[in-house]
Amino acid sequence: KTEQRIELRGDEKTGALTTVQKDNLVVTDKYWRALTPKECERLQTLADDYTMFGDFDDALNPTDDDYFIKPISKTQRYKMLGNGWCVDVVTEIFKGLRKVL
Repeated sequence: KTEQRIELRGDEKTGALTTVQKDNLVVTDKYWRALTPKECERLQTLADDYTMFGDFDDALNPTDDDYFIKPISKTQRYKMLGNGWCVDVVTEIFKGLRKVL
């Protein structure tokens, strides 16, 4: 049976962003802490607080403007950022594909 564990880096950097918040840590000489959603957004080359609010369809109470802007929880923000793709990474992947094809 495999066991999940935190793999800490000691060079004041974080590993790859994942949907699991415990994996997104920064370790310094004195302490370790989780990355903030804003730091994760910056790693994904998004604007600060890009994932803070979202448009939600309110099908139960339709109006002329069927969407309502609501705050998004930190947990959901981490999940969105962990599931996202950084534009620069995708660009490099396609550059490599162009060379192969």
